[in-house]
Amino acid sequence: MPHKTFEFTVNLTEQQEKDLLRFHETTEDGQGYDVPKERMKSLARVGLIRSLNFSRYEFTDIGISVVERLIAQPLSGTLDERMKAANMLSVAHILAGGLLDGVRTHAGVHDLDTFRQWLEMRRGEFIRMYAPYDLGEKTMDDDMYEWVLAHSAVFAEVHINFKAAIGMPASVPSPTLN
Repeated sequence: MPHKTFEFTVNLTEQQEKDLLRFHETTEDGQGYDVPKERMKSLARVGLIRSLNFSRYEFTDIGISVVERLIAQPLSGTLDERMKAANMLSVAHILAGGLLDGVRTHAGVHDLDTFRQWLEMRRGEFIRMYAPYDLGEKTMDDDMYEWVLAHSAVFAEVHINFKAAIGMPASVPSPTLN
């Protein structure tokens, strides 16, 4: 069964935010919580915690998600600065090329025509890998589904734009149905 993702907005008062963080703090260090009962009920009504009876509460998955977002550190600096601070190369540096680019280049690609051939070969491989999912022969919960889908989409986009760049007309083959 495919997973569904829902995005939603949770509106919290400043007091609810403080109470949620305090409840999280006390559950993390094993203390009893000290948020007043009425305010705990307020957090439960919003769906961030649930009552276990006898004045005991636990976080819901949504509540944990909200806490994680509240305690996350805001990002500082540009992406390139953060990458450099993490001993990574900047985006510009990666795009400029590296030592492994020569190793990763297909030996048969040496001009635009051989690049087109390679691109069509790779796109075709991924179309053939993706087709069994469309045909229902493989299920979308297969470990490879997202990888195949992503690669198929990327090679399709690159191939389509490459053809546009070299002036190949966009042709639409007429399907023959038996």
